[in-house]
Amino acid sequence: MKAPQFWTSKPGAFSSLLSPLAFLYATAGKLRHNFATPSHCGRPVICIGNINLGGTGKTPTTLMIAELLKDAGHKPAVLSRGYGGSLKGPLAVDPNRHSAAEVGDEPLMMSADVPVIIGADRHRTARLAILDPDIAADILLMDDGLQNPALSRAYNIAVIDAETGFGNGRVFPAGPLREMPESALGRLDGIFLLHRDTSQRTGLRHDVQTFLDHCRQRGIDIFECRIEAQLSFKPEREDIILGYCGIGRPQKFFDTLADLGFKNSHTAAFADHHPFSERDAGRLLDLAAINGAHLITTRKDMSRLQNAAPGSRVAELCAESHVVDIRCHLDQPKAF
Repeated sequence: MKAPQFWTSKPGAFSSLLSPLAFLYATAGKLRHNFATPSHCGRPVICIGNINLGGTGKTPTTLMIAELLKDAGHKPAVLSRGYGGSLKGPLAVDPNRHSAAEVGDEPLMMSADVPVIIGADRHRTARLAILDPDIAADILLMDDGLQNPALSRAYNIAVIDAETGFGNGRVFPAGPLREMPESALGRLDGIFLLHRDTSQRTGLRHDVQTFLDHCRQRGIDIFECRIEAQLSFKPEREDIILGYCGIGRPQKFFDTLADLGFKNSHTAAFADHHPFSERDAGRLLDLAAINGAHLITTRKDMSRLQNAAPGSRVAELCAESHVVDIRCHLDQPKAF
């Protein structure tokens, strides 16, 4: 689904109308934690999650943490639900064999860099990551599990976009939050605050600043991170581009294209995890041809175009598109 516009503006009539549903959603989440009995899987678990529904930069953060662990001599593996995939798991994602339709776009994307196990049952995915001789994980990264109390964790992380903050400050469906930020404080060990440019750290949003103040009072670690966009070719002044994506916050990607220096741009936004059809691909290819534009998308979107049927418009779109790769850099990796 596309995030409604009212999620990012001051609460209004429509948000208030949805407040009773938001109350039920938040209450269900609290009850889930109050009555859960987390169990230990035999390996330390680092949970990397969101307070918002998405679009905070959790996936590049997870990949960065996996890289830091590998550099320290560990063998990490990611546990994912496999959202959007048809296969139930538990199974290890093979980027050469599986498609995004089978295992989900984010697990497929991450599997190129780190072993990823998908499945709804966190205990079974953990067991497979530990016992599979080709993986033999000694530390587990629980992707998007801040609201899932199934496994005991060694360290709980919430990823927060410094620019977006907590939107209108209300819980789904009245707003973009999975839970109220203060409800998560008691479970958190660390905050990863993501900036587009860490040289400009003044003037944080009021909601983010207030939350960070609460974190400091509780002794919760706060790590500053910088998001860096990488592209395989350098734009010329006269280059025209067509940027398209189906992610949690499309405007974030379009802002990134502007940061990369693209001035003459067209954009096309789709819902998060959107499966590109032949019709979608045809329209994008035709629009690019008419305007003489370079096609540019995200790594996550590209994962949904991979392994398309040879000769299809989707396969053609995949071949014609350039990828903006988003990398996360931690200011104090040794401290983490």
